[in-house]
Amino acid sequence: MVPNRMPISGGGAASDIWCQIFADILDRQILQVYDPIKANARGAAFIGAVGIGELDFEEAAKRVKVRAAYEPDSANRQLYDERYGIFRQFYKKTKGIYQQLNRHQPT
Repeated sequence: MVPNRMPISGGGAASDIWCQIFADILDRQILQVYDPIKANARGAAFIGAVGIGELDFEEAAKRVKVRAAYEPDSANRQLYDERYGIFRQFYKKTKGIYQQLNRHQPT
């Protein structure tokens, strides 16, 4: 089962534009967590709290704060699908050139 909404964290999640791009391409609501760059540290703390019995995973999930939600835009999705098709054509025509360029890399 594919979820219809996904939390996002890390460096890319600090950008509103990237969050919208993810929503459009994945066709899912993207939930931008509060202070996404520190989400890993918070997650580790939650796991530690579960480990010592202070929280369970359900309670930990409820404590994740969401800064914003991004809804997919079907018009953008259509554009990305179109451009991806062009990228695939370009890649097929140029991959041999890149293989040649990378063949003799100095060590």
